[in-house]
Amino acid sequence: MRWRTVAVLGTLLAVSGLAALVAYCFLPASRTPRYRVVAIPMRASANEIGARLRRAGIIHSARAFVIIARLLGESKHLQSGDYRLSPHMSLAQIVYALSSGQSISRWVTLPEGYGVDQIAQTLADAGLCDRRRFRRIALVGGRSFRVAGRTAPRSLEGYLFPDTYKLRTRATERQIIETMLANFDLKVAKPLAPQFARAAAAGLSMPKVITLASLVEREAKRSEERPIIAGVLLNRMRAHMPLQCDATVQYALGEHKSRLGLRDLKVDSPYNTYKHVGLPPGPICNPGLASIKAALQPARTPYLYYVANGDGSHVFSTTFADHTRAKRLISARRPS
Repeated sequence: MRWRTVAVLGTLLAVSGLAALVAYCFLPASRTPRYRVVAIPMRASANEIGARLRRAGIIHSARAFVIIARLLGESKHLQSGDYRLSPHMSLAQIVYALSSGQSISRWVTLPEGYGVDQIAQTLADAGLCDRRRFRRIALVGGRSFRVAGRTAPRSLEGYLFPDTYKLRTRATERQIIETMLANFDLKVAKPLAPQFARAAAAGLSMPKVITLASLVEREAKRSEERPIIAGVLLNRMRAHMPLQCDATVQYALGEHKSRLGLRDLKVDSPYNTYKHVGLPPGPICNPGLASIKAALQPARTPYLYYVANGDGSHVFSTTFADHTRAKRLISARRPS
């Protein structure tokens, strides 16, 4: 009889505990329906998010938040951004709001060297824009924007500054582009104005500098080589030699190939710097600050040639004979 009583009491306690857990999970921490905007930073852990929510007065216990997030299988899926939350919401509602990305703004990183197509896809994947609409505006609607204090070029390729952005989920494609152009002004055009002025006096306008920087961005894999590659390309321009930059051919083809064939090098495009002397008509990607600085302050070098070494570095040469020899040695090291 005693064991039966103990069993019944144990069952009642277990049921009571489960009921308390369910209540904690699905009942709100407060009946007050006021909302607050809480910013969740990128790569924040469930523990960090719980602590932030507790400090904001949205929940009573950070530990309980983490437990519920784990029980619901969402602790690894909580997303960054600005969220409109209320202590009137249950822990489960808060967890699902964070895991499903129901934010009023989101963080998104756009790496150096991305083209308009890649940027549009990244933003679309983050639920921030319509890919086709963004692409159309960025590639042909540039003249309705301003950059560096003047009317922007028709294509904004090159001016959508790579960075980590916090963007409103209800922002239009135009507003997102305006944010990126304003960032270009803030981090490139204004602080580097004296360097751009000197480059212009030497015959390189801002559009040409950004175009050159985009080539450097796509060609250089090591930071220390950016100014050298910029110097080589400028040396070839001064010598009226075709730049023969593989990245421009890939841009003309609309795809990235690890190796270009002879047929690729003959593609009919103004961006093909094997066929046309000088810079291409415009940037081939959106360069980062390091590549822009390299284009503004290129290394003074006698080199006219470079070839990829297979490890991210390049072998630079002054004469065509040395360049040919370097290519032969590198080819001999490659596995057949």
